[in-house]
Amino acid sequence: MKYFTKIFLIFLLNLTLISSLLPHSTCLRTVKVIRKASFIKYSSDLTILGYDRMDSWRRNSTTDLPECYSQLYFTVVNQGTILYNLSWTTTINGSSIYFKIENLTTGYNTVSWVAILSEYEDFGVPYNLRIYLTAPTSMGFIYTYSEYTWKVDFPRYMPLEVASLYITPNNLQVKKLLNEITALPSPLPLWLRLNSWVFWNIQYKNDSEVHGMRDYWQLPHETINLRTGDCEDKAILLCTLLRAAGYDENSVFVIVGYTPTTGHAWVRVNIGGIWTDLDPTNDPSGIIGGLISWAVFEEAYKFNDKYFEVLK
Repeated sequence: MKYFTKIFLIFLLNLTLISSLLPHSTCLRTVKVIRKASFIKYSSDLTILGYDRMDSWRRNSTTDLPECYSQLYFTVVNQGTILYNLSWTTTINGSSIYFKIENLTTGYNTVSWVAILSEYEDFGVPYNLRIYLTAPTSMGFIYTYSEYTWKVDFPRYMPLEVASLYITPNNLQVKKLLNEITALPSPLPLWLRLNSWVFWNIQYKNDSEVHGMRDYWQLPHETINLRTGDCEDKAILLCTLLRAAGYDENSVFVIVGYTPTTGHAWVRVNIGGIWTDLDPTNDPSGIIGGLISWAVFEEAYKFNDKYFEVLK
C-alpha cells in the first residue's frame, strides 16, 4: 500500500441519532495542532468511539490474486450542540482523503462507507489508520482525533469462504510455469505431465515446519516460489495448472476429504469423459494414489476458481 492508487477509500455519510448520551469522555488519542493550524482546539464533547468492519473477498482482475474490500462504519458521539460543515480526513500509510459532513446531531452518529482495498502484498502488514474530524463553532474550530492499527489477514486455516480464490489460473507466474512444462518434449498426456511435475518438484513439508501453524493454505505462486507444500498446496497447484492449460470449470476440482484422524486433498479431473482422481502428493503415475484417496477419505468439499460445494 505504497501509493494512493493502492488504497481505495470511499466515503458516504449516514448520520443516525440515538437519544441517549454518553457521559463526559475524551477521544482515544489527541493532537494539539492539525495541519499547522494552532487555533484549532480539542473538543472533549466530540468523540470517535471506534469502527465496525465488514470484509468482502474478491479476485484481482490483473494479478488473479485475492484482495479484500473492507467497509468501515465509524461511531461518532457529539455531546454538545449540533455541528455543521464538518471536515473528515482519513490517513493511512501516508495517503489521505478528505470529505465534508453536513452536520452531526447531538448523540450518536454513524459515518459509514469508509472503504479500504487491500491487495495481496498488503496482507499481514500493519498500517497506521488516523482519523481527523474538525468543525467550525462560534468560538473557533474544534477537533477530535483517533488512531488505529489497520491490518488485513488472508484466511489460511481451512479458508472455506475463500477457497475458490486459491485457484489462480490467470496468474502470470502460473502461466510461466505452465509454458516451461509444456515446452519440454514428452510423449505423456499433459494432465499426467503436470501431475508428475508437481509430485517431483514440490517437496512435501508440513505447515508446522514451514509456517509454524497446524494448517496454512498456500496460493499457487507461493508454492512455486517455496518449492514446498503439503497435500492441499500440491492439489491447489495442480488444479490451477490444469485450469490454466484449458480444462474448464466443470472438468477439474480440488477434493478435500477426511478420516476420523486426518485429512487429505487431491484433484479430480475429467479425462476423455472419465472422472479420474489424481494425487500429486503420493503418486506421480496419476492413477493409484488417486484411487487410494478416493477409497480411504470421506469427501467433504470440492472447489475450483469458479465453484465451491460442500459434499457432506
